[in-house]
Amino acid sequence: MVNVSLPSGSIFLVTQLSGTVNTGNASVTVNWATGDKFSPLLVGKRIVIAGTSHIIASYVSPAQVLIDQPIAAGALGEVYSIPLY
Repeated sequence: MVNVSLPSGSIFLVTQLSGTVNTGNASVTVNWATGDKFSPLLVGKRIVIAGTSHIIASYVSPAQVLIDQPIAAGALGEVYSIPLY
């Protein structure tokens, strides 16, 4: 998390969410580890995990989502991003 000081009246536009996640072998479950947590509003959005694009199929909790296709090789601390445009 980065703290930013903006002048009064400024608009701050967030264009993506990011952080790290943990995934399991041949699993569609994605568990939040660090960074921005998940929201039900993200269902249907693209999530890029370790450079591979997936679609968020279901929201479980702020710390867990399900994706459209299983991840072949699970890992801990994979970098993720969710473009918001």
